Amino acid sequence: MYDVIDLFLEGNAYASMPRPLKRLYERRELALVGRADGIVTVNEALAAELRRRWALAEEPAVVRNCPPYLPPREPPPDELRRAAGLASTTRLVLFLGILGADRGLLESGEAVLRLPDAAFVAVGFGPWYERMRALDADPRFAGRHVTLPPVHPDDVPRWAAGADAALIAVPGDSLNQRLSTPNKFWESLAAGVPLVVGRELAVMREIVERHDLGAIADPADPEDLARALREVLDAPPEARAGRRARALVLHRDTYRWDVQVRPLLALAARLVPGSDGDGVDYGVRPAVESP
Repeated sequence: MYDVIDLFLEGNAYASMPRPLKRLYERRELALVGRADGIVTVNEALAAELRRRWALAEEPAVVRNCPPYLPPREPPPDELRRAAGLASTTRLVLFLGILGADRGLLESGEAVLRLPDAAFVAVGFGPWYERMRALDADPRFAGRHVTLPPVHPDDVPRWAAGADAALIAVPGDSLNQRLSTPNKFWESLAAGVPLVVGRELAVMREIVERHDLGAIADPADPEDLARALREVLDAPPEARAGRRARALVLHRDTYRWDVQVRPLLALAARLVPGSDGDGVDYGVRPAVESP
């Protein structure tokens, strides 16, 4: 089984690779694809791209890596605010994931400085962790920039629910980035948090715009990020409540693990007769009818 979570050879890490070497890797990957009994990937756009470039007879199974169903809590949990040490009047703009280059971290921090009563909170790990901690202590960012270590993956949606907005400011310089749907997108949606996403992130942008879940911005421009954050944070209470409700319904009905795992179980049943899950707990639960 080949689980394609990224177009690795289309990522920024391979942009400067000599073309002959990249072709060699492409041929090796294609040879491995030909030996796979099944291919799984994370969204329809990536499935279509894989079918095109590998001339597959059928599109790969799409299994979005959404969290399990999370019943909403009112008021939302406040672990994030307490860990960040921020007042209840401070609006929290959240970044989740790897702290490093090509994620719009510096631009996001600058954008939040343009907003009154707001702070940028980054929860994660990576090569920029100490750099982000240094910004926490910079007098210019004092009380407006907080870096926290990662929490257990099962706890991420609950922590995210304490944010007022979630920011995914990836620049979209590569095809891999443009087709991505990282875990933090689904975790923020499951938490009912409005999203601000980079304008080149085609798959996430389409979901956000179709369901009015937030705003779109140029991730390289702190002023435009601030404009999008104002659109989310300064929206009337009924608009903010509507975005939260729509996100929670999408999570309840579609973007939850026990729904998303079904194509994977169907593929396993087709490839291995008798592997329909009888007597095995795959974490699949009946969908509920209300949040």
